[in-house]
Amino acid sequence: MTRLHLARRLLIAAVLLGGAGSAMAQVTSQLTKADAVAKAEQFVVSNGYTHALPEQVSPTLTPESLEWTNDRAKRLAQRFNTLNPKAVGIRRGSLNSPGGWSVCFDYVDVGPGSNTCRVVTMDDAGGHLSVQHVDGLRSYFAGFD
Repeated sequence: MTRLHLARRLLIAAVLLGGAGSAMAQVTSQLTKADAVAKAEQFVVSNGYTHALPEQVSPTLTPESLEWTNDRAKRLAQRFNTLNPKAVGIRRGSLNSPGGWSVCFDYVDVGPGSNTCRVVTMDDAGGHLSVQHVDGLRSYFAGFD
């Protein structure tokens, strides 16, 4: 076996093992349902959607897909106290991550008969958190079973 042939085999083995290692790392880094809820609840607080104190809000806000301003003060004014800080439900899967999570929150100013909610999505490792701009159906997302 030539050195070039051996080098190719080692490279292929390294790529294959590296892929297996990544898959194993993803499996062990998946969030539990409770962890996903806690992460989403912290996200809505730190991004200014609740009645949280200013020092609880992150200096850098995660943008929504349809926000028309980059001005932090304007974003906070639009977001402040729009969502209750406690999640009302969770579902497996999200728009861009079938293994991720979708966690729903009630609006502050919507009555008890409303069937709308805001949904925070994340991937299976708890990353790429985002508040979806389209309201969710509360009847679909509510509940922790």
